[in-house]
Amino acid sequence: MNTEAGLLEDRTCKMIRSILLTCKGGTTAEKLYSDYRDMVGEGIPYRKLGYDTLNNFLKSIPDYCRTTRNNKGEIIVTGVADDSTRHMQDFLLRSKSKKRIQSVKGPTRRPMQHSTHWNPPAQQVQRGGRVPYMQRPFGRGGGQGPPRGTGRAGGGNRGVGRGRGNRFNNNVQRAPLREPKEAFGRSSRGSGYNPGPKNFSGNKQVKSPPRGQQAARQNSRPQTNFKGDLEKYFVQHNLGDVPYKVAVVGSKGKEKYMATVTVEGTQFKTYPQTFNSRVEAEEAVAKEVVQKLGILTGGDAGSCAETTDPVIYSSRVAELLGSRHNGVWSTQVEKEYQAKYEERLPSLWYQEAEALNKIRVDCPVLGFGRYIVFPVVPPQLNKEQSPEVLSVGNQIQPPMLQYPVEELWDVYVTYLRSTTDVSVRLIGSDYSEKFDELSGSMDLHYYDKNAIPGVQLPEIGKLYAAYVSADWHRVKVVELRGIMCTCVFLDHGDQDTIPIEDLREIAPKFLELPAQAIYISLSGLEDYEYNDNILFRLNELLLGKSLVAKVDNRSELSDLHKPGVFPRMVLFDTSSEEVDVNINQKLIELLISEDYQSRLPQAGGEEIQVFLLHIAKNGDLFVRKDSESYATIEKLIRENVEKISTNGPSGLIGLNHLYLARCPEDQKLYRAEVLETEKVNGKYKVFLVDVGKACEVEALEIYDLSNVCETLADMPRLALKCSLEGVPPEGHTWSEEASAALRELVPENQAVKLKVLGGPPDCPKVELNQTDSNQGSINFDLSTEFDIFPAVLTGRSTDSPLSSPVKLGDGNAAPVGGESLSNMFNSLSGAKPLLSPVLPAEGEHFDVKVTCAVSPSSFIVQPYNETEKLQALMAEMDNFYSAEENLVEMKVDYLIEGEYFAGRHSDGYWYRVRITKCIDTINVAVRLVDYGDLSMLNISDMQPLWKNFRILPLQAINAKLANIKPVDCDWRPEDTVWFSNRVADQEFVSIIKKRTPSLGDDFECVLHLVLIDTSHPSIDKFIDQELIEDKRAVAVVPSDKGSD
Repeated sequence: MNTEAGLLEDRTCKMIRSILLTCKGGTTAEKLYSDYRDMVGEGIPYRKLGYDTLNNFLKSIPDYCRTTRNNKGEIIVTGVADDSTRHMQDFLLRSKSKKRIQSVKGPTRRPMQHSTHWNPPAQQVQRGGRVPYMQRPFGRGGGQGPPRGTGRAGGGNRGVGRGRGNRFNNNVQRAPLREPKEAFGRSSRGSGYNPGPKNFSGNKQVKSPPRGQQAARQNSRPQTNFKGDLEKYFVQHNLGDVPYKVAVVGSKGKEKYMATVTVEGTQFKTYPQTFNSRVEAEEAVAKEVVQKLGILTGGDAGSCAETTDPVIYSSRVAELLGSRHNGVWSTQVEKEYQAKYEERLPSLWYQEAEALNKIRVDCPVLGFGRYIVFPVVPPQLNKEQSPEVLSVGNQIQPPMLQYPVEELWDVYVTYLRSTTDVSVRLIGSDYSEKFDELSGSMDLHYYDKNAIPGVQLPEIGKLYAAYVSADWHRVKVVELRGIMCTCVFLDHGDQDTIPIEDLREIAPKFLELPAQAIYISLSGLEDYEYNDNILFRLNELLLGKSLVAKVDNRSELSDLHKPGVFPRMVLFDTSSEEVDVNINQKLIELLISEDYQSRLPQAGGEEIQVFLLHIAKNGDLFVRKDSESYATIEKLIRENVEKISTNGPSGLIGLNHLYLARCPEDQKLYRAEVLETEKVNGKYKVFLVDVGKACEVEALEIYDLSNVCETLADMPRLALKCSLEGVPPEGHTWSEEASAALRELVPENQAVKLKVLGGPPDCPKVELNQTDSNQGSINFDLSTEFDIFPAVLTGRSTDSPLSSPVKLGDGNAAPVGGESLSNMFNSLSGAKPLLSPVLPAEGEHFDVKVTCAVSPSSFIVQPYNETEKLQALMAEMDNFYSAEENLVEMKVDYLIEGEYFAGRHSDGYWYRVRITKCIDTINVAVRLVDYGDLSMLNISDMQPLWKNFRILPLQAINAKLANIKPVDCDWRPEDTVWFSNRVADQEFVSIIKKRTPSLGDDFECVLHLVLIDTSHPSIDKFIDQELIEDKRAVAVVPSDKGSD
């Protein structure tokens, strides 16, 4: 046997053993062939190895498997363990077939009828449709979810800032990188578990015939030779002698005989029938075996020849099937074949015919041994379904989930992000039970993870199997960054970032079940979507629980779970025998109670007492309701001072996050939010959320509140923004004199009465009155003093330099000057593309930051000296595209491969992107051109990249390490992990050795670099030399370390 064939046989045998050892009791040859094909991508290559049938090949490898037949005549294959896999076999023999993903139990009962009559309060009209989580980024913060499997936490909060390494850590003081110490002188390196078909024993209880008939039969000699047929079978299959066992019953002189025989693990008996002689009993049990195993070669069975040529019988079977596209049972095909051609089909005939692409085979019940055979027809697109529903690329997608018909559903909450974006799974025989079977089947299918080839180059938008905390999951890849990928979990509803090495190609059989996660909103809670305390409450009441859901809009939903309209639910906890807990109602009551402290009343509502905390330069007021909440906050801060000192300052500074900050005016700690990520005079500008004023604070005086006290983080912000109705008078502006006059009327510690008259919810117009006076309002007193309000100067332009190229009104985009939006996009598509960065010449130093790293042969760098420009650009884009008036309605026609756009990433921030592929009508694959990541974005997260954002050159540069190559033919997984951990998000001095054209991607060139770590004050560390010394790489030319 030549070397290539030997390697193929070795790989094939090991894979067969791996599959079989996960099947307690063995499996059928047909099932083994199917599992091998699903795992490897092709069937068992026994023909390439010189065998005419699969059975002969399996018999030739007794060190890996053993073949027998069950009482239905099916070939049963059992794995044979070696020393390295004995533990796996022992484990399976000792254990039951458990599923690591816990089965979900349904709710205790359905809610009582009167409970479901509750109607949620009317909500404000929401602008635009909600985009489901699988098609949109996190936006405002992350979500929470229960573990998918043992020991694994859910996605959790995404952390602070942009969550993309430390690329946005503005707390780091920027300085030029240190030059290498010498001219590169010497320096030291500092299931559904499927056990196969059941062995039906042949001990069928057959009543004895009447005494007369029995006597007649026992007195007659056998007319057939079933014993001979069975002996021939044993000789043909090298099974030795037939192991008859004969039992004698009755008294002496009246002996009767019963026989048993075991054939390939299955026992056959004559019991309860008895016979007058040993020979008759053996003949009777032999007949039972021969007839049940279908090995009739003599006697009264008759015989016919077997068709042995696969080409002949495959064509005949295809002709028999004709246009019966609904399929025919394999047993029926065998009968029709024998009736028409007077020949038998051989064992495993359908595998041979399928390999020749004459038929398609499906096993509706695993291990049952019966198959449905279909004619092969060219694939045709269902006109009623859009292409994106059927497939992405060449991959067939799971079918859409079918909703229950009734309006009460049993659900299990898997993940949550807000009141309008909750993920649930349906409970029931058609949903959770099938999902449990799928989970068990995937665990068994991928049991020997290391024996299954990994995914080298994942594709954006493609489905894979992912191994996460000892469980296998169905995932869709939506972003690639170095050796990591971000995936949507189809059956859990969240996103997570995992190593690419934990992906495997998903077998088609695991795509037959619809994605189980569906996206819902909580009826009556739409107005509280981004309430600060909502995640905590949702987590407490919903997460990981089985509940009953009343679907308020069931009549508006289609039968299938589709993008567009989503279920709006009222959830009930029925775990108590007598009380139904309406969770929506409970949440509303809790939030309203908390809201009393965190909101001003509605316009025309009650009059409340407040303290005037701060007066802004533009006349906005910050007030706090008269309550004990602020005293509680001060007490909690005092009690946690020691813990604050121990934890130290916050390492990351970002927006939309609550901190503790020390105010420089009084040196006291306050709860605060960062207003800008850019420093001003070396300090951050923060807003003190309980006293209503802004100040500038050193980075070392900002502390992460979430690590100090959860109660402090959960309490509502007490400083409420408003402005005075009618003040200043029309045509006048606010002034310092006006602030002084107001403060004189309302001292800091004096309560006043406040009534909301109107205005926007985030800054309502209010009227202030003294608590002990029935005279005119404070508003009136101020508005009559015209001398403290300067007149507005005319002729000044208020346009921002970043004002939108389009004006929005009534929801319709109207381009400036009457230009159509399509023409505007056409002009942008013809605009000059983003320029490549100016690079030093070959042999020169180039200070870089590595943003992501796949391997030493593929990583992304940015010019280090452009960092501040890039951060300024990102801040401008975030400010611009975060303003709703600057956004335009995007259409699929505007999205062109190769064009540049602004895209909102899953971290909620905007990036410059280039479309690499249009996946379907709503999703595109993009490259973040300043960071190098690949990501999948929804059309709702795309905007035109206007010309003022195209000035800065592209920042992401494709690179590889010079001077080395991997020890093996390619980089090993452990090498890529080491390299990514060593260089990602780090700054280096590099030397450009050469540049070559970039092939097979959307980069202009590849830089061959020597990376030098100069972070140590006196030691230079060469990354290529570290790889060589660790025996991860070998030099192809002398290293620059030590050369001139």
